[in-house]
Amino acid sequence: MSLYGIFFVISFLLLIFSLIIRLKFLFSLAGSFLFLGFSIYFELSFSIKIVGFVLSFIIFEFISDYFFLLIKRKSEDTKLRNYVGQIGEIRDVVNDRKEIFLIHCCGNDFTAVGDVKLGDHAEIVDVDGHNVVVRKIVKG
Repeated sequence: MSLYGIFFVISFLLLIFSLIIRLKFLFSLAGSFLFLGFSIYFELSFSIKIVGFVLSFIIFEFISDYFFLLIKRKSEDTKLRNYVGQIGEIRDVVNDRKEIFLIHCCGNDFTAVGDVKLGDHAEIVDVDGHNVVVRKIVKG
């Protein structure tokens, strides 16, 4: 096997391992080895290889930030599922722009997402990650 073929194999293996163990550093390193394989194939000078290796590492670092945000697993707190259907009171505003509130339900406080205001009574209708989704209860 030729030298550039070895770098392609190393790049492919690093890419697979980075996706399995979700280590961004390996993803960037895989991109750098991919460039190194191309630079050996096209017989570029040593200084261009070193500069290209570093620049491709930096570029793949930015790409990996975006890529790993896309494939990020959304975790969910399974204990919150027990509170679906319960009624609580909105006690505090955590983030007004994103409509994130603090709801007091069954003696516990949870971060809630929904179209409610401070002091409203709301029902927990769903779980979204570590937040509960609430719906305002209309009295009447």
